[in-house]
Amino acid sequence: MLEFSDIYGINVTKSKNHRYVESENHSHPYYELLYVRSGNFTYFIDDEIIPVEPKTIVLTNKNTIHKARLYDNGDSTYFVVRFYTTSLDDALSDTLLNLFKFRRFSIEEKDFSLIDLLFSKIYKEFKHKNDGYDIMLIKDDVRNIDT
Repeated sequence: MLEFSDIYGINVTKSKNHRYVESENHSHPYYELLYVRSGNFTYFIDDEIIPVEPKTIVLTNKNTIHKARLYDNGDSTYFVVRFYTTSLDDALSDTLLNLFKFRRFSIEEKDFSLIDLLFSKIYKEFKHKNDGYDIMLIKDDVRNIDT
């Protein structure tokens, strides 16, 4: 199996939890995008406490101390996309990184089906690793978010 750094600096995971979960304070040299499909979290980034509910995206800059806490014992499902800016072209990198100053986005009901479908497609593409999947992850799914 290829390691994260071997895949153009992109990694996609999907997690399902049925219990309380808390990560330790940590940081890493890559950017992280957390999309919460279901479950309620508290996310800590630097000194900021960010409540996270379903249909939320949380953006964490590289080298930023953070942790997450799933505070109910209900089911949760979430996707995490990790990437290095070296995996993106300059124009996309600048646009995407400008969003990271906002840290949290709530997805409107009218947009939820599309966003959920895109994250599912990105995860499926990454998991199955069919020929050309790395190009699909970088080029198609990311650049066509608004279509």
